[in-house]
Amino acid sequence: MIDSDVTLLASVVLAAATVFLAVFTWILGKATKQLGRIESARDEDRKRERKLRLLSLKVMLAEQLVAIPVVDFMPTAIKEVGAEHYRGGPANVNAFNLRQLYELLEYGRDQVLKADVELVLSVWDQLGIGAQYTTMKDVFEKIQRIKEQLNGDLFRWRDEIVELSALAAY
Repeated sequence: MIDSDVTLLASVVLAAATVFLAVFTWILGKATKQLGRIESARDEDRKRERKLRLLSLKVMLAEQLVAIPVVDFMPTAIKEVGAEHYRGGPANVNAFNLRQLYELLEYGRDQVLKADVELVLSVWDQLGIGAQYTTMKDVFEKIQRIKEQLNGDLFRWRDEIVELSALAAY
């Protein structure tokens, strides 16, 4: 009789341990899923914060470039007196701002054409090493178009900043 009691007790203990292990595994599974959701939410927050920072920088750079009169956009491009060409010196802060903005623009989504920005940056680079241009009219027209396109994009970018900021508040 004692053997059967011990066997019965061992079976009950084993069954209880199995139930306990099953419940613990279920709880652990739920906790793992919750941790996964928390980590996903954290990743989304990081992405949103990064996008918000980049968009804010894009707005700041675009506002600075839009505010500059076209004739002041390339102050180092000087029309030589008595000559029919422009010569230049080192690029100014506008070139640095446009170079930064060049990296931030989403070509195809933003209005600014990549080829226009590349042309302006190329002219700045060439003027910086002493190149001469007979006319700057097409470059100044591109600059004006870039400014107009940036001005148009600024409204959308500001709206995106508001949306991202609102999502970050939750």
